[in-house]
Amino acid sequence: MLPLAIPDAFAAVAARRPDHPFLVWGDDVVTYAAAAERIGRAAAGLARLGVGTGDRVACYLRNCPEFLWTWLGANALGAILVPINTAYRVEEAAYPVEHAAARLLVAGAEGFEVAREVYRRSRTLTELVVVGEGDRDRGIPFADLLDEAPLALPGRATHDAIATFIYTSGTTGRPKGVMQPHRNYVLTGEGFRHWLDLGPDDRLMTPLPLFHINAQAYSTMGTLAAGATCVLLERFSASRFWAEARRHGATEANVIGSMLALLAKAPPGPDDRAHRLRLLYGAPVPRDLFDPFERRFGVTLLEGYGLSECTFGTILPLRGVRKPGSMGLPRELPARGITNEMKVVAPDGRECAPGEAGEIVIRNAVTMAGYHADPGATAEALRDGWLWTGDWGSRDADGYFWFVDRRKDVIRRRGENIASGEVEAVLDAHPAVLESAVLGVPSALSEDDVVAVVVPRPCAAVTEAELSAWCAARLARFKVPSRVVFVDALPKTPTAKVQKDRLRAELRPSTGLGLEPPR
Repeated sequence: MLPLAIPDAFAAVAARRPDHPFLVWGDDVVTYAAAAERIGRAAAGLARLGVGTGDRVACYLRNCPEFLWTWLGANALGAILVPINTAYRVEEAAYPVEHAAARLLVAGAEGFEVAREVYRRSRTLTELVVVGEGDRDRGIPFADLLDEAPLALPGRATHDAIATFIYTSGTTGRPKGVMQPHRNYVLTGEGFRHWLDLGPDDRLMTPLPLFHINAQAYSTMGTLAAGATCVLLERFSASRFWAEARRHGATEANVIGSMLALLAKAPPGPDDRAHRLRLLYGAPVPRDLFDPFERRFGVTLLEGYGLSECTFGTILPLRGVRKPGSMGLPRELPARGITNEMKVVAPDGRECAPGEAGEIVIRNAVTMAGYHADPGATAEALRDGWLWTGDWGSRDADGYFWFVDRRKDVIRRRGENIASGEVEAVLDAHPAVLESAVLGVPSALSEDDVVAVVVPRPCAAVTEAELSAWCAARLARFKVPSRVVFVDALPKTPTAKVQKDRLRAELRPSTGLGLEPPR
């Protein structure tokens, strides 16, 4: 078991395995000892710029080693990392910077114009640090931070100090700053090692963005807890995913959202099993995709459920009964004595019977400290020791949880509740559909109409009537979309979540259902 402050945990592993690879980035390999030195240098450089305990360091970077050195270097000083979604434009990126009262901003050459404007407008930022090539008048080169003599690890943080503000994806409303303590990261890493049976010889590959809790808490901290190696990719690419896995000898990878569906829809090839990957961990997988995917690619799928607010949600057991399509069982960590209480609560406050849908609530020792500077939202989410997730689901008689939908995305039609995810799964199973999003649109008659926004597969031809008939053969009549609209792409966050708020914002009341006419 590791010390429960992130810098102390890193120092402990680096002392035991100094020459073992910690990070693989393209052709570069960084050992634990070399990583510890770079973290120490980054900490010293940040300290020279005035960063200290409790200060906030904002990071507007795509996946790269400098993101890790910034995060872990800031934590070594007792400072708090504020990672920013790199898809954000100026107004969006400025919000977490100002809300967190960040003192320093680290940005990449890509997206620099956004970062510079955020810095220019900011009332709190005092320094702008730039990763990549460029003139010094653009900001302080990140390389200058690493010129400092390294600050010795362990660092200055305590286990209950806040390590990060993780701003929620903002699929509806303003993002909220989830305050995650150091101990939660270390415990999640140890949990990930336990749940996936990881060891030093494993190579954990992540194409997910480091500004998201998944890549931080599961991939990075899971790597650290196992004394393993992190294979960091710049971004997810369905066409390059297996080639990258082969190139780097990856044994485990994290995927979410539509990534598995995109991989499954690629044409079969002779190299489908030419890799070392044995585990893919990700979001719940449609039942009809689960077995064919495992057989085709020779991997084990482990479905899991977690949130920025609580990384200990549920997971399918690696050994034991795996129920494809379910969220699995509550995650626990026996070595630390961590148990996990979960239940499903009806709108009237009673606990739901098996098979009955309601809101998923969680109580365990690995839950956020609250939302930064938002006591109202904190009080709404954390009630009597329970985290109210805002997710709709059910639990079966065996204790397995099943995801239904985000509470806000449940559609009310003709007195019935419809899970948009259920309709999306049916649409996505059509051979001509790449992906879809289903919305409830206010009806002129009553309640909601079900509207499907569909991205067809390249070179595929499909009509609204065909998809309506496909759904009618597989869904109750009240769940069949009233309207199908075809688009070239769905707006998404970089963590592959469909931005349904943006879709709703583009509705036009003048067209009846409020959507642009089909192309």
